[in-house]
Amino acid sequence: MPPALVRSGRIELWLQTRFPDAAARTAILRDRCADLPKAIGDVDIAALTASSEGLSGADLKRVVDDGKLLFAFDRERKKQTRPSTEYFLTAIETVRRNKEQYADAEARARMRHPVRPRPMAPARRAHRPGRPGRYRSRSRRRRARRRPRPRSHRG
Repeated sequence: MPPALVRSGRIELWLQTRFPDAAARTAILRDRCADLPKAIGDVDIAALTASSEGLSGADLKRVVDDGKLLFAFDRERKKQTRPSTEYFLTAIETVRRNKEQYADAEARARMRHPVRPRPMAPARRAHRPGRPGRYRSRSRRRRARRRPRPRSHRG
């Protein structure tokens, strides 16, 4: 963050979050895998926990969703299904690869544009023919301002 934003008086509460540890990843994966269809079968949570070091809770949710999709894809194509844990390990590799590609793309973008982007100018309203009553002439706007406001009814 820019130092001007972090200086005293700007931020009231600073929260630092860490990636979940092994016990938290196990709990997240167990919770997410509890809702899996019976057709997928049992998943080795310990193997997934060991290979998911450095992934956030959102990443783990994505892993479970992608693993389900990989299983469904093989099943729909009438392919021989693999053990269910392999689908989730493949999904972990995919999520890691996507995170690396995103970080690389962000780094390249920062190198191309190292300074903060300029704020955009406000959009102007252009005259649009065929829409009567939307845009008033200057004299009509002045007359509208001069009209007395109705008094509130007191009851």
